[in-house]
Amino acid sequence: MSGELPTEAGDGAVAADGAGLTSYHLRRMAEHGFVEEVPELAKGRERWWRAVPSDRRFPPYSRQSPEMREALTQMHKLNLAELVEEARKFESARDALGPWADAALFSRATLRVDPARLAEFFEEYVALIQRYSAPQQDQAPDTRAVLVRLVRLPETD
Repeated sequence: MSGELPTEAGDGAVAADGAGLTSYHLRRMAEHGFVEEVPELAKGRERWWRAVPSDRRFPPYSRQSPEMREALTQMHKLNLAELVEEARKFESARDALGPWADAALFSRATLRVDPARLAEFFEEYVALIQRYSAPQQDQAPDTRAVLVRLVRLPETD
């Protein structure tokens, strides 16, 4: 979820579930710190929500239940499909993006590390992402969201 999402308004902005059910789920997500209200955007009964940036992680494979493994496998498949779709949309729009047309980058590398060193690498990667993620109120006018994905797969051969 990126940006803001309105609920409880009668303007049809909320999906078929209805504003009440959507609002219920957003309030539940807020209880767990996933979203927060944006009161400065509210008008009348309309409530706006935004994602709360944070570092959320799933347990390692060795500590997952079979049900969690199945759910995460499906989530990973959906995430990869979403990435392919985002790349396709970018390529279609690239000519109209001005200086942002140069922003796409594809990089491949192979690390030769043990599990402890790989964990260290990941923590440094997360810290780097956080270092470059300015709070919304501190962003320059030409700031855009940039999708950054890290996929790490040990070779199986």
